[in-house]
Parts: sequence; structure tokens; C-alpha cells
Amino acid sequence: MEPLNLNDILTATSGKLIQAGTQTAFTNVSTDSRTVNKNSLFFALVGERFDAHDFLQSAYDAGCRMFVVHKNIKLAPDSSVILVDNTLDALGNTARFYRQSLPAKVTAITGSNGKTTTKDILGAILSSNYKIAITEGTKNNLVGLPQTIFCADKSCRFLIVELGINHFGEMDRLASIAIPDIAIITNIGPSHLEFLHNEEGVCKAKSEIFNHMAEKSAVILNKDDRFFSTLSSNANCNVVTFGIKNNADYRAENISATDDGSNFDLYIKSENTGRIAIPLFGKHNILNFLSATAAALEFGISLDTVKNAVSTIKPSKMRMEIMKFKGFTVINDTYNANPRSAVCALEELDKIQTDGKKILVFADMLELGDKSEFYHREIGRFINNSSINSIITIGNMAKFTAMELKNKNVKSADSIEEGFKFLTQTLSQNDVVLLKGSRANQLEKIIEMLK
Repeated sequence: MEPLNLNDILTATSGKLIQAGTQTAFTNVSTDSRTVNKNSLFFALVGERFDAHDFLQSAYDAGCRMFVVHKNIKLAPDSSVILVDNTLDALGNTARFYRQSLPAKVTAITGSNGKTTTKDILGAILSSNYKIAITEGTKNNLVGLPQTIFCADKSCRFLIVELGINHFGEMDRLASIAIPDIAIITNIGPSHLEFLHNEEGVCKAKSEIFNHMAEKSAVILNKDDRFFSTLSSNANCNVVTFGIKNNADYRAENISATDDGSNFDLYIKSENTGRIAIPLFGKHNILNFLSATAAALEFGISLDTVKNAVSTIKPSKMRMEIMKFKGFTVINDTYNANPRSAVCALEELDKIQTDGKKILVFADMLELGDKSEFYHREIGRFINNSSINSIITIGNMAKFTAMELKNKNVKSADSIEEGFKFLTQTLSQNDVVLLKGSRANQLEKIIEMLK
């Protein structure tokens, strides 16, 4: 992070200096009193279960002397204290101020599925020749995005941020902080319906990103997605397309699966640029690759650079991660789940050739609101038409999936431990097991139990 000073913070936050201390500059921004040091600026955030104003003394004891608060609190005389209306808003405003000082080009990636994989692919391409800063883990919200931005400095050529939302208005705020030069919307699907109501609501919420894109910027859209026309008409910037089914700017044809991933012919604006082999499985990951390639080339990166970087792409953990055990294989896709990502994973399991059984361990998909039963039953109907042999469901909603299954070996469990017991009773030589469910289920515990 490049140094900022007290005046920068007052300008960025429109805050009031209620106490002038000895420290006037900082090179670290923290929202956790356990990570501060003498060069830190500490934002006292307030959440549902915590109030960081209670930890101001702890941050002071750790060496911090600069604080942003929204309660009129006195600290030791050598502390600089800035009072704002809302510390979360102030954190975002500071990140926006800092982002505008950076020369880095910013790519913002959002969508119902594939955000993280697309981010990782683009990161592999751009980092092969340039210094980048990139979202780590789940830092894609109103706290995580500023943390990512503060990791960049003036030597960074590119900044890649992932934007995740589950309420209306959040994308508008995130985009106002990131101010993307390029945005990627991977797809629109039934995710976070508890608050966004339906797929039309998801599309509307994602479209808020256009509020903060300049006319000369570009949005990269999935031409195969049924909301393409709506998104394209909402865009107030250049539109670049990717797809498989439709004639997009970046397109894959003649797709084939291998033991190591996927092969296809890459077409760029109707020109066949040659065969590409990526270490990722499934058409959904080919689409992710196409969108990342589009972003790279729109930034002026050469196609040769993209092709040379392909071998460095690594599947993210818990996302279609192939794990070999003695006698059987596990596909760990436990990072998260919604109806579309579940179907994508099931399609890949259906395609696999094995002398053993195909086993699905399926846990609840969360945040689907009053559509939850419908989508869980729909997954069951999809499985009925697949080559999947055995299904173990975990959780109350996944039982609706089990209710739809016919001519399949089905067990329904109430806990991870019970699901693991059913799995060990079912497993045999050469079996392939897919683990799929929303993050809160912690299905990855089954991996540890198997180990």
C-alpha cells in the first residue's frame, strides 16, 4: 500500500478530526484490532455480533495511533481520532479515494456462478508478465473489497476484484468503490433469492454495476445467458461477448473432454486462433476461460501471453477439485452451491467414465427463499435422467431432492457424520464421489473423515 496521510482521510471520508495525535500518516488499513501495527489506520466497524469500538484500546496497545470511529470516543492524547457518520461507509470511501490514486487498470468480476474461477484464470494470465493485486478468498463484499484495493500499490499494472452481493443496492456501492475499467458478468442464475426474489431480481441487482462504468469502459457478457439481451441493453459502455452456443466475440467450438481438463478451438471475432487445452473440467469453466481471455485481450494483452499462461491455471480449492484416494476418486465441489452450479457439477459427474459407481453427496442449497423446495426437487428430477447411481442427501431441504428420485440408491442424513456413515457403507473400488452443497454445510469435513 502507498502511504496516505491524515488530510487524505479527512478528504475521503468528510470526517471530523476530534483528536489530533502524533501520527499523521499510515501504510496499512485494518478492521481487526489483532492485525494492527504502528503504521495502521483502524476503522471501528459495527456488525450484528460485534462492535469494534470495544477494541480500540486493544488496537492502541498493539501500536496503532490512528482511528476512524462513529462514536464520540476519547483515546490516549497521542491518538488521532476521526469521527464519521458510518465507519463502513468511510472505509469504502477511503478505498475509492485510494483506488483513484492508482495507475492500475481495474477488472470487476460478478455473476451468479464462476466469479472466483474467472478471477483466478484472469489472475494467472495477467500475473505471467505484470504485477497484479487480486481478491483473496471471500473478500468480495463491502469490507473485503477495500482490503483488496489497499493491497495494491503504484507498481501494480492490474487490479482484479470479485464483487459478491445478496441484496439490492450492494452492487451499486461496490462498483462505486471499484470504478471498473472492465466488468465481467459471468451469468445470471437463481442465487441469493431470499433477498433478490427471482432471477429477474438477480439481473437487476447485477446491472447496478453499470452505474459506475465510464462510456469508454467495457462489460464482458455471456451471450449464451438468457439475460444477455437485458444486460446488453442496460449497458452504457462497450459490450464484448463470449459464449459457446451463440456467435460471440470469444467462442469455443469442437469441445472435447480429457483426463486433465478440456480441449476446444478458440474463435476470436470469427477467426479460429487454434486449439486450446485448459486444466479445467466442464463447459461452465470453458465459459469462465473465454470471459477472462476477453478481458485480457481488451486490455491489450497478446493471445500468445494467454496461451503461455494456460499451464499455470490451477483449479481453486473446493471447486471441482479432483482428489484421488486409494481405490476411488472424490470431486470436491463444496465451496458453494446454487441450482445452476449444482447442475453444472452433476453434468460433469454424469459424463465421467468409470468401472465403479457414481455417488453424489448432496447437501442443502441455501438462500433460495420460498423457491427452495422447488429448486431442490428440480435437482432430483435432473438426477433421475443421469447415470448417477447412489445419492446421499444431507439436510432438511435436500430431502426434497431425495423425494423426487426414482430407481436410485438413496439415503437421507441429518448430519455430516451420518452422511459419512452412509458413504462408507456405499463406497467400493473405482467409485467416483461428488460432494456438492452450500458453504455453510461444511461438506469438506467428509474429505477429512475419508483421509
